[in-house]
Amino acid sequence: MKFFADMKQAMSYCSIASAETTEKYLAVSKHDFEMRLIVASRYDTLKSHLKYWVAFIDRKKKAKDLKCRDCKGYYEWRHAQAKGDVKQIF
Repeated sequence: MKFFADMKQAMSYCSIASAETTEKYLAVSKHDFEMRLIVASRYDTLKSHLKYWVAFIDRKKKAKDLKCRDCKGYYEWRHAQAKGDVKQIF
């Protein structure tokens, strides 16, 4: 019953995976680079960050299922992956 009620309210039950989400975002960012809206180093930084983010969050996890608590521990995980060799930018 709840399913049908949600359907009438146009609630979505479909979502794309986090890997596909990042691919789409990078495609837009690449276009921004080609249009000279961002510089090459910014695009490279986005690719690098998202590569690690997808590895952390699980590439098959659906975007609609992500919660804030899913992000907890990323900083520590990233440092462990890089064995502490992560550049800090403030």
